[in-house]
Amino acid sequence: MTIDRHGSVYVTTSDPGRLYAFNASLEPQWDLPLPSYPSRPVLGPDGEIFVQTGAGLMAFKTESTACDPDLNQDGNVDQEDV
Repeated sequence: MTIDRHGSVYVTTSDPGRLYAFNASLEPQWDLPLPSYPSRPVLGPDGEIFVQTGAGLMAFKTESTACDPDLNQDGNVDQEDV
C-alpha cells in the first residue's frame, strides 16, 4: 500500500493480480488487472505508480487523484490494458 500527496491510496493484490486506487475518503476510484505476483505500489517523483510483477516492471501515469485504466484507449478495461 502507498499513499500519494492527495491522500489517494494504492493497493495491490496477488491472486488475482490487481492494482486498486481509492480516494482520500477510501472510496474506490479504479482498478487494473496485473500479471502475477505484483509488488506493493511505489510512487515516482512525478506521481507515477510503479509495480514490479512476474512479467516485469509496470508504470502507470496518474493525473492528480485519478487515472484512466483504459490504457490502450479502446473503450474497454481488460487484459489488453496490461
